Amino acid sequence: TACNRSDQSPMAAGDSFAVDPAGTASVFALVDELATALETPRGDAAAYAQLNQSTGAALQNLDQALGRVLELRTDVGARLSTIDNAGNAGADQKVQLQSTLSGVEDLDYAEAISRLTMQQTALQAAQQTYVQVSHLSLFDFLR
Repeated sequence: TACNRSDQSPMAAGDSFAVDPAGTASVFALVDELATALETPRGDAAAYAQLNQSTGAALQNLDQALGRVLELRTDVGARLSTIDNAGNAGADQKVQLQSTLSGVEDLDYAEAISRLTMQQTALQAAQQTYVQVSHLSLFDFLR
């Protein structure tokens, strides 16, 4: 953030500030920065303080980069799962359609006609029984 005031007093009406988006960096560049910070010779307390600051910043940047890599892996994994599910659904539908087509194409007409005739005979028998039973009443049994 950048403030347009030179002193560090609280913001006042009319003051403004700007927030710039974080830049992008290569993970390899971040590792290179960390390696450079660790390879820098140290002789005094100021050099150790600089080392601590450099390594801390580099490790924080690496942590953020790895977090972004994990986000991308999660996104790609979710997309692959969606593709797999769509492929499985298509394969299941294909098997179902092939089974239905086989049932239609491989129909044994003699056996189908025989089954239809038996079902019609059973239906007619059930209808005739219903007609006979529906006309009966308690008075018919008492006679």
